[in-house]
Amino acid sequence: MRVLSPLTRVDVSAEGTARIPLTVVNTTGVIDSFSARVVGLPEDTVTCTSDAVGLFPEASADLVLALDLPGSFPAGSHLVTVLVQSASGAPVAQHDLEVVVPEAAGLALRAAPSRVRARREATFDVEVLATGNVAVDVALRARDTERTLRCEPTPSTLSVPAGGTRTTRVRVRAPLAWTGSDQDLAVRLEATAGDLTDEIDLVLRRRPVLSRGLLTILTLALIITLWAVVLLLGIRGALGADPVTRVAPASYFAATAVDGAASGGDGTPGAAPEGALPKEGQVPAGVGGTLTGRVTSEISGEGVGRLTVEAVRRAPEGLVTIASSATQDDGTYAIGGLFPGEYLLKVGADGYETTWYATGDEPWTPVRATSRDATSDVDVTVVGDPATLHGRVDTGAIADGAAVDVTVTVRAAWSDDVPARTVEVGADGAWSVADLPAPGTYEITAAAEGYQPATTREKVAGGQSRFVADLRLGTTPGQVSGTVTAGGRPLGAVTVTTSVGGRDVTVGTPTLGQVGRFVLPGLPTPGTYLLTFTREGFGSASVVVDLAAGEVRGDVAVELVDGAGSVTGRVLGPDGKGVGGATVVVAGGATPLTVTTLTSGDVGAFTVSGLATPGAYTLAVTAAGLAAASVPVDLDATGLVTGLEVRLGAATGDVRGTVKDPGGTPLAGARVVLTDGLTEREAVTTDTGAYVFPGLAPGTYTVTATAADGRTATGLARVTAGGTARSNLRTS
Repeated sequence: MRVLSPLTRVDVSAEGTARIPLTVVNTTGVIDSFSARVVGLPEDTVTCTSDAVGLFPEASADLVLALDLPGSFPAGSHLVTVLVQSASGAPVAQHDLEVVVPEAAGLALRAAPSRVRARREATFDVEVLATGNVAVDVALRARDTERTLRCEPTPSTLSVPAGGTRTTRVRVRAPLAWTGSDQDLAVRLEATAGDLTDEIDLVLRRRPVLSRGLLTILTLALIITLWAVVLLLGIRGALGADPVTRVAPASYFAATAVDGAASGGDGTPGAAPEGALPKEGQVPAGVGGTLTGRVTSEISGEGVGRLTVEAVRRAPEGLVTIASSATQDDGTYAIGGLFPGEYLLKVGADGYETTWYATGDEPWTPVRATSRDATSDVDVTVVGDPATLHGRVDTGAIADGAAVDVTVTVRAAWSDDVPARTVEVGADGAWSVADLPAPGTYEITAAAEGYQPATTREKVAGGQSRFVADLRLGTTPGQVSGTVTAGGRPLGAVTVTTSVGGRDVTVGTPTLGQVGRFVLPGLPTPGTYLLTFTREGFGSASVVVDLAAGEVRGDVAVELVDGAGSVTGRVLGPDGKGVGGATVVVAGGATPLTVTTLTSGDVGAFTVSGLATPGAYTLAVTAAGLAAASVPVDLDATGLVTGLEVRLGAATGDVRGTVKDPGGTPLAGARVVLTDGLTEREAVTTDTGAYVFPGLAPGTYTVTATAADGRTATGLARVTAGGTARSNLRTS
């Protein structure tokens, strides 16, 4: 694979979008697909309009990379690389790109919560955000408009990195209020960073020590307490001598025998209701009954799972569901914990007719649940709504778009007496058989002339529309043969290569006997194959061959040509003028070729010849004091590329900025010193307070400004190749 783009540099602002056009060329000898990714930028900032695109040899595809940068993306020049990876494992192709992001400062304050309720003191955590892509130095000040509060931010100065957050704590203290209602006391926090300002209101909701509501609640509580005491004393005096009942009717306890019916706790006859039991001691617990059985299909006799079985009892208000259970895959079920008695059994689910358990002509038959026992063999047969089976048949790659007549036959697996259903498969391989009796298991067979049939089994529920996994038809192997010629004569020693199942298969043409003849046997069919023909001293050739099921092709004829090509172009600098003495290295051939651009006449021009064609090459260009660049070049059968321009970017950068006094007024004539610890440069500000240091090598510099009144300011600037770093200073 090889990737081309007309852009080597793109300017995009923070929160901006840039589009980068790319062209991907398949330089491999097989039909291949590719995927593109970008190294040097976060993945969520880059989107690609196309991915995993299939390409024939020497074919190309266009795609666009969209860069969407957040507002906090760092300013400066960023070197990123576009990597294109092929699915066949060919070497990774790359394209280097310089992304330049200008500075954009931003400042914001955020507090959560911004309102606190307290008696006299509250603490607020305030976040200071640098919403731009450069760091900011922030000064904080808190103001009380009523001048009754003590408020102080800690710390009062912060250095916030680009896109980052720092926290300051604001403590607000107010005089104590003993009575009254809640009162809102506001404090305004202001943040300043150069020309940037922001502010936020913080509110202390002061509550009194004794509120009116609390006094009211205490009074009501006292009144309620007095009434409760009076009521308790009255009830105790009226009911204190009344005895407590100590027996309950026997019907209160399930499955419990009744002994000594008419005797009270003191042995006196008639002191308790008929059949009463003493309340003291352990009462035997009632044990319920269980109903078990199996639900089967009326048409196939197979167990049916995922149906709901309900135990229903008759009540004065009608039929009431007491308990329910779901059938297992084999159709069995069990409903436990039933109170002894008679129940009706109802079976149903979506796609099925509601069915009641019945053993005679009646619509339903009651089933008795016995305590501590299980009633088994309560079996029910159900009928489902008609079902549908559908799916796809895969016959592989069809040569020349030829259609294959495929049929799908659906047979009932439980009986040969059920008529089979046969349908024709559509051109897209899809098939469908509706109105099948359900539930049941079916055998599906796909068949076509020249193919081995494929069979599978599927179980359908009532009313279900079930998709059958793809059925793939296999075929007998095919063969491709033919002749390779050059100048009308058979050509030997030619390497013929294709790919079978991701593995390269290679044969050669003989130089004696059947000169130029080749045979590729045992190829899986149907399928499409890319044949590549190469020989040293000759240009390569590729042929795409489609094989139908079991097809043998012997008519492939290939002509190879020999020859050499050349590339002519010019190397330009950042100013668009020719660059003489630049080194141009051409890679991609047997050995790299090196030339130097002209220094007189047509300055920057170069010519590289003796390149084998067709072929793919990469030109790497370097020049003193300038950034290197690389350009891919394709030589077709003509072997000529002319008018190629290679532009080299600057290898140095600038530092620019302004100097202002504490009030924000530009300072003219201020002395500005720039140093990297080894060298030092000076400049004087203009009437607008501006200064500039051009032609700086990449690195980090310290900038110090001194005003006429002796006040100073210091900052840092990071210089990148071809970029501009800004350092705005304010004296203090």
